[in-house]
Amino acid sequence: MREIAPMTIIPQNATDEARKSAEEMDEQRHKTVAYEYLCHLEEAKKWLEACLREKLPATLDLEENLRNGVYLAKLCHFIAPDVLPYNKIYDPEQKRYAVAGLQFRHTDNINHFIKCLKSMQLPLTFQPETTDIYDKKNMPRVIYCIHALSTHLFKMGMAPQIQDLYGKVNFTDEEINVMSKELKQFGLPMPAFQKIGGLLTNEMPGNTAALHAAVIAINQALDAEVENAMLGTLQNSAARLKNIDSRNVQRYRESLSKAKELKTQAAQNRSLNDSYVPDAYDELLTQAEIQGHINAVNVQCALEDVVASVHQGIGETLISTLSVPALQLKNVINANAELYGKELLQLIETPEWKIKADEHQGCKDLVQRSVDIANGIADVSQRRTEAVQLLNQSLQNGDQRDLLNSLMNPNLGLAYYIDEFAAPLYYEEMKIDCIESKKELTYSDIIVSIKVLSSIAAVSKAVDTGNPELTYQALTHPETHIMLLDIENKVKYHRALAAARIEKQAVFVSENPLLTYVDIQECVDIVNQQCQENNAVILVLNELNDAVINNSRAGIINTLQNPLLKLREPIPPADSSLYLQLFKKALDENHPDGSGLWLEDVNNVAQIVYEEAEEVQAACTFLSQVNIAIDENDAELTYDSLRSTGLNINPKYKEEYHKFLHNMKQHKLQNFFGPYVRHVTNRGNVAYIDMTQEKYTWDKPDGILETYYISKTDIQDIIHKVEIDNRKKNLSRINEKAIVKLQSMIRGYLLRKKISDRFAKFHNNIDKIISIQRWWRRILQQKYSATILIRNANEENNPQQKHENIYDQCKKEEEKVIKIQALWRGRAARRALHSLLHLDKPPFSSVRNFLPILDFNAEDYDEDLQLQQIRTEVVQTIRHNQNLLQQLNDMDIKIGLLIQNRITLQDVVVHGKHLESLAKDKNTNRTRKNSFNEGSSHKGLKSLTKEGRKMLEGYQHLFYALQTNPTYLSKLLFLLPQSKTNKFLQNVILTLFNFGSNMREEYLLLKLFRSALQEEIRSKFEKPSEVVTGDPLVLKMVVTYARQLSGKNPLRQIVGPIIQKILADKKINIETNPVDIYKCWRNQLEMETGQTLNLPYTVTQQEALTYEQVRHRLDKGITLLKSTVMEFLTTITESRKLIPFGMLYMAKVLNDTLTEKFPNAAEKDILKVVGNLVYYHFINAAIVAPDAFDIITLPVDRSLSNDQRRNLASIAKILQFAASKKGFGEEAMHLVCLNPFIIECHEKFKKFFRYCCQIDELEEHFRIHEFTEATLIHKPDIYISLQEICDTHSLVVEYQYQIAPDPLDPLHELLDDLGQTPTVASLMGITDPICESNMIRLGKTEVCLILTNKFEVPDSNDSSLNKLFIKTKELLVSVLPFLKGDSLADALANNATPIEEKRYDKKSYLPSSVKTVHKSSSLNDCKAQLRAYLSKLELGGWVSRADGYQNIITAVAKDLCHKSKYRILRRTELQTLRATKQSLDQKTKYYEEQVQFYNEYIHRCLENLNTGKGSLHAYKTIQKNNHGKLKSKMTLKYSAAKLQEKGVLLEVDGLPHSQFKNVIFEISPTEHNGIFTVRGKFMGVEMEKVDVDIQKLLQLQFEGAPIMDMFGKAKINVNLLLFLLNRKFYGKT
Repeated sequence: MREIAPMTIIPQNATDEARKSAEEMDEQRHKTVAYEYLCHLEEAKKWLEACLREKLPATLDLEENLRNGVYLAKLCHFIAPDVLPYNKIYDPEQKRYAVAGLQFRHTDNINHFIKCLKSMQLPLTFQPETTDIYDKKNMPRVIYCIHALSTHLFKMGMAPQIQDLYGKVNFTDEEINVMSKELKQFGLPMPAFQKIGGLLTNEMPGNTAALHAAVIAINQALDAEVENAMLGTLQNSAARLKNIDSRNVQRYRESLSKAKELKTQAAQNRSLNDSYVPDAYDELLTQAEIQGHINAVNVQCALEDVVASVHQGIGETLISTLSVPALQLKNVINANAELYGKELLQLIETPEWKIKADEHQGCKDLVQRSVDIANGIADVSQRRTEAVQLLNQSLQNGDQRDLLNSLMNPNLGLAYYIDEFAAPLYYEEMKIDCIESKKELTYSDIIVSIKVLSSIAAVSKAVDTGNPELTYQALTHPETHIMLLDIENKVKYHRALAAARIEKQAVFVSENPLLTYVDIQECVDIVNQQCQENNAVILVLNELNDAVINNSRAGIINTLQNPLLKLREPIPPADSSLYLQLFKKALDENHPDGSGLWLEDVNNVAQIVYEEAEEVQAACTFLSQVNIAIDENDAELTYDSLRSTGLNINPKYKEEYHKFLHNMKQHKLQNFFGPYVRHVTNRGNVAYIDMTQEKYTWDKPDGILETYYISKTDIQDIIHKVEIDNRKKNLSRINEKAIVKLQSMIRGYLLRKKISDRFAKFHNNIDKIISIQRWWRRILQQKYSATILIRNANEENNPQQKHENIYDQCKKEEEKVIKIQALWRGRAARRALHSLLHLDKPPFSSVRNFLPILDFNAEDYDEDLQLQQIRTEVVQTIRHNQNLLQQLNDMDIKIGLLIQNRITLQDVVVHGKHLESLAKDKNTNRTRKNSFNEGSSHKGLKSLTKEGRKMLEGYQHLFYALQTNPTYLSKLLFLLPQSKTNKFLQNVILTLFNFGSNMREEYLLLKLFRSALQEEIRSKFEKPSEVVTGDPLVLKMVVTYARQLSGKNPLRQIVGPIIQKILADKKINIETNPVDIYKCWRNQLEMETGQTLNLPYTVTQQEALTYEQVRHRLDKGITLLKSTVMEFLTTITESRKLIPFGMLYMAKVLNDTLTEKFPNAAEKDILKVVGNLVYYHFINAAIVAPDAFDIITLPVDRSLSNDQRRNLASIAKILQFAASKKGFGEEAMHLVCLNPFIIECHEKFKKFFRYCCQIDELEEHFRIHEFTEATLIHKPDIYISLQEICDTHSLVVEYQYQIAPDPLDPLHELLDDLGQTPTVASLMGITDPICESNMIRLGKTEVCLILTNKFEVPDSNDSSLNKLFIKTKELLVSVLPFLKGDSLADALANNATPIEEKRYDKKSYLPSSVKTVHKSSSLNDCKAQLRAYLSKLELGGWVSRADGYQNIITAVAKDLCHKSKYRILRRTELQTLRATKQSLDQKTKYYEEQVQFYNEYIHRCLENLNTGKGSLHAYKTIQKNNHGKLKSKMTLKYSAAKLQEKGVLLEVDGLPHSQFKNVIFEISPTEHNGIFTVRGKFMGVEMEKVDVDIQKLLQLQFEGAPIMDMFGKAKINVNLLLFLLNRKFYGKT
């Protein structure tokens, strides 16, 4: 497009001008004016961009973009931020303007702009009107105002000077023509922009002539270039110039001269235009311009002084330079001079300062920012000092909570480092620091302490997780300063710290239960010392093994006496031989694999040697006493010596004992000469006792002879011999009772045998027995038939008796006769009813007979009351369940935080009590309602005052309008931010429609959904597929309503039975992942055989498919998957009747709306979107997680297994692929074979989705007609909380002009009636201050609002034929039962008889619900009135006497039909609500069971507080994952070599296989079922200890982790370890 330079629109000479016509000259003039105005627009745009520091729209678009007032309001904020804060600007980002265009609230921005102009004291001459901007009535005046404002602000030093761009910018021919046309269209005079300076000068008070003369003198002084004259003219009081500094005169001259020169050039350019009107100030600087340039020079000089002062570093000088008036700096504080210097020095060195060096206003802003930053730093320092003082006071006088609050003080800036878990540690350690240092903590002390203590507290937190890795990471954190850590001992550190933590929790329940630095370091030192001792013990054991191998008795004694072994028994050297003997025996018996002696062996041998030595010493004493007694020939002494050892001897034979022993001693003295007695201990060890010295030895003496002393063996032989000789046995007597018992058993056997033989005979002749029975039954039947024949013959011979028999027969069948009569009468009644319902002109008699149907009887009244009551209960139960569910979810979160030790158990207990009280209080809402009514009798929403009644009616009208007009809420939904939308949906919309609990509310709710969905599709989506990816908000609401809030749970009926079937079949295992199939197969083999397999632990899909067993299982799984999916698909496609109407209707709306907007889209694409709603959003989630959507009912302590969830997920995935026609590709080549099956299923789905969209319209389905609400006793009502009322009112007020842009919309009147947005307190009528917690509680108070329509037209005695027809019909209904005749005309022609008048006066069964309008008191008067009404209607053509007034009879018949339909619908609704209530009660019961479960868990946590076993996982494991009762409680001991041989142990890091024989694993069951303690010992020294949970092993197996780490060193095969535990402890194979 051609650009036009400014000079091209100016005629070059008079000849060219003379050649042009008048029209061309006029056109040229208009273009010149348009160009000049465009230049002014560009000047205003550039100036605004400089002030606002943001890019503005193009010059031609500037006027339109100024209409919303946003840029003008931002300019006000730039000029006077105190007058207009940024948050008061409406739509500052212009997002609403971009979406909805100009809004009425944009006038707020314009009003702020005008208010700011007044505050800046801009003369009224330049100020525009609101309509000039908003309605674009006079935009040149607005631009004129901006120019004047720029000059005014430049004079005040608050903004840069606006540029003169005339002749310096180019515009295209089209742009000039467009602007010219706009200026012609409005016909507004162009303001004199060049006269702004003069006008501003004229507006100044005082002597204007003197002022002009002084200004001209200054301009002349500039031309004279005399410095002294220049200063004098500037200081002339008549010029009214301020801030003149004589030091800056030369700079004043330079700046003013340059400005004057530029102004002169601009005037010369303008003088070339024909429209140019000269002005006195065209080439002279005005007073405002002179003052502005003086201020600019002052600012520049002041900034240079500031820079110089900063480099000098003198605080006083810097303060004085910053305080000069020219800079207009705020909040300059003398005490902060040093900080100012630092900040400004940094500022001067930044590139930003150098860039803005020539921009005085920008430099001023930068300096002001640095001053503010320095003030902020000083303020932060001051507040930090105060916060530190408060913290020290908390340490001295407060508790943990006070200290934590002090630490969380934002002035300290420590919130990032603070861990509430560490609060007890902070308090204890920091208080100790204060006491020990005897002074208060400084800020640096606090920072160091917090960092260190937080790291130390992190150790306790890591210990509570039970993860040794996390514990070691916390220990090695640099801030903990824990010394002498060894990574090899990390598991031991964790175990020791956990024990210390549990002990401290038990002791310091209310104080500090966290581990301190001393506790941690002590645990680390103890573990290190224990490990060192264990290593030393192993060295000692090696020395002992060497001594045993070398038969070094001295070496054995020296080793055993080492205190590291901690042997309790003394180690006498005399027993060295026995030690050597027993150690060698232990090696042979316990260590055949060649391993050495272990610590356990040493302890056992030491104990045995000690006991053996004790036994031998006792035997020596005993034998010495016996031999002395025998030598003294004292029988009593011999008997006492024998008894002293506990021998079982008879005192009657003591003489014989002594005699035999004495004889034996004499014999030995004569024949033997050895002093040593050989003694064999109870364990078989042989000792040699020297009886002369009463000493023993374990080595056989050299040259030993047979002893002449009595030995222990001799004594035992003598005692045995004496007892045998004296024992006499008698034969036992025959037992008579035993013989009798034997005889009885024999007789019983004979009798049972006889009966058995008889039964055997029957069984062998069963055919003969059946023949006999058949013959006897035939004989009985023949006798009965003969009797019947004789009776019939007698009746034929006697006819009278026959008729009597018929009568008797009818009498006998009286009930059947009555039934036949009733059927006949019913047929006649049905014919009459058929004529009433289906004939276009129902007969008069039929209408009269069925008229009582219109009567509102007691049953109708009771049913309406029941309907109202159950509806209320349903709404309240839904609310109660929602509250319970929210509190249960909060409890889950709190328990998770408790497990992570982020909250205390007490917090969970408090929430549990609140949850329990909520579960018990089912009438919370009703209680709140009653208390509300009782507590607000004087003020508020329910008060009996005029104001309260007005407020109540206002909200009844407002919520009726919101409920019945779907456009309001549908627009509001898309105006709300996402954070507010969810809350608004949950709390207001569903409440407003009573959760769709009845037909009317469901109808209105679906109308809202329809309107909102249509609006969303039309405004947001460009193609059908975007509906799937965009996840529309309305569809979320529909699915939530259809799935959860209807209370009917249709999904339970649709997919519940088949899901139950799949879950009940334990054999179903749908696995389609080859890798998972391989892992499962490998685990199964190892679990069955108990042996390690030569198969890799990890494989890829391709590797897994190389195994035949994997391919077989995969094929089996795919076949099972296809059959199951087909069963699901068949069930779903045949269940359209079970899907809620709301879901089907929204599918229809979705289909129709997409078809309307995208007429060229293929049907399959639109059906995919419909399928995404019907299947994916509504059905799919219920299949994947049936327990979460109440499809199946599980006990609270049970959940679906992982296999069951995988099966359902696999089925749902294929169904989802079928619904969206998505197949498998390269990512799952093994499943590509399913693609044809998926296509087949997709075709069935398409047919089903198409069928779902073929339903009635909303109005046809619900049949909401004009009589619906009229026949109800109660008006519509809702139960809503006060907080919801406040929130709804606030949102509607905020967005009222967006949802109701028409100023005459009734919504505005409703909001005006209510006034300003209320608070909960004002609704309650509370004027006293109230705490926040009570306010939240009161906000949940519910009220019942009876919804009414404010704009409903009241009934009136209108004379229109429509009103007259209704009147006539009402009058006819009231007298119809008393009219006789074949037609209405005949009935009205006859006068009423006295009997009819009497019946009419009684009106015993008149329809009470019919409102008659006549004033007659007799039946004849009513007939006369009715004839008059019918005559008028006949004249109007509404009825005809010729057909017996059939039109009005037909109208009454329709009323009868509608009444019947209403009753049917009411009963259906009543049944539906009862079923819904029952379902909701079941859900409430389930939630209450969950509450009880959590209460039991909390109780268990409190009981196990000191044992550390209070986790929810442990409790659930005990409740539902009981692995079975232990069959054995013995401790298993296996060497590492043995476990390696079994395949359980793979390797031990850092230990060679040759040492596996010296490693022992001990596996012991604990008191907790399923948990085993595994100890690792090396040479009997316990090195490691860990608890193994069999549930975790099963979890590892399920997750496909075949190898686990034990002790952080040992690699264990999970499958074989499970096999070992099951076989040894549970008896499973």
